[in-house]
Amino acid sequence: MIIISGGQTGADLGALVAAQKAQIPTAGYAPKGFLTEKGPQPVLESYGLIEAPSANYNDRTLLNVYFSDATLIFARNAQSPGTAKTIEFCDKFEKKYLVVDPSQQGVEEKILDFLGEQDIFVLNVAGNRESKAPGICREVVGVLTEVFRRFEDKKSR
Repeated sequence: MIIISGGQTGADLGALVAAQKAQIPTAGYAPKGFLTEKGPQPVLESYGLIEAPSANYNDRTLLNVYFSDATLIFARNAQSPGTAKTIEFCDKFEKKYLVVDPSQQGVEEKILDFLGEQDIFVLNVAGNRESKAPGICREVVGVLTEVFRRFEDKKSR
């Protein structure tokens, strides 16, 4: 499996950190200049991200959805403009997606079920940015660290 993300603060970055901790390859498209809400973050290149042709967040979202097999969305606010746009692109390209709140009980099982039901080689992970959902990066790291551990355990049986 490969984890891709747009590199925004919050859920995107949490997925990249968790994947790297689990030694899962990472990649994805970030806005031109590796733009995030905290300004340019060229460190995203160390996660295998490359710059999209424009600095528009929607362009990188479209590319990440298009080049993935499925999308996992971490959102406390599933109505945010970014989450709505991600879902719109998933529908447009007929990609499976799952929206979860990382603070909810049993979220790991929901994600494992989703991963088990799909034939996923490239998983796009998206969601709320840190300024709109404080602490979400840390929550996503925790949830995905456990998911990746359990997913590997299942595969090795």
